[in-house]
Amino acid sequence: MRGRFFLLPLETGHQDGEDWSCLFTLTQVVEVVGRSTKVYPVPFSPACLPGYILRWDTVIPVVDVERLCGWVKASNVRMRQMLVIRTGQSAAAGGEFARLAIACTGNVSTFTLGEREAGLPVEALEAPEGFDGHGLARGFFRVHGRRVVLMDFDALAQGLVHIPAGQRMRGGSPPVRGVSAE
Repeated sequence: MRGRFFLLPLETGHQDGEDWSCLFTLTQVVEVVGRSTKVYPVPFSPACLPGYILRWDTVIPVVDVERLCGWVKASNVRMRQMLVIRTGQSAAAGGEFARLAIACTGNVSTFTLGEREAGLPVEALEAPEGFDGHGLARGFFRVHGRRVVLMDFDALAQGLVHIPAGQRMRGGSPPVRGVSAE
């Protein structure tokens, strides 16, 4: 594993002194957008899908991983940035890759793993609380001194991620098509 990567810090709410970050490759990231970008709310959507943004004449859903995992309450979240990523799931129109905007309460950072760092051992870690049964996480490890989670955003784009009953809908609304729930 070498190259340039983006790290999106996750507010897990754990008191163990270490935070987790979500890892994205350079080819996944389309753009980093600031909080001045308007998020349009979607009525009856899950709390972990706070709305959508308009970029390049395209509607892009906004995903809040911290809410999806139940780490922070919706009222405690103050979004700073969004990381617009392309997923491996092809959008219906034009054959382009589907895009998601991943909400971030911290600042997105970058780092590079060169030849020297690529040979360092990667320590596998146990899943943090909140990732049980979602179908979102692919792996947990420590690299470059950071705790990192790899997430399957393709599964999220396809509606294959499980949303717990407590996170399901705002206002007791009916299920959203394409998003699975208990």
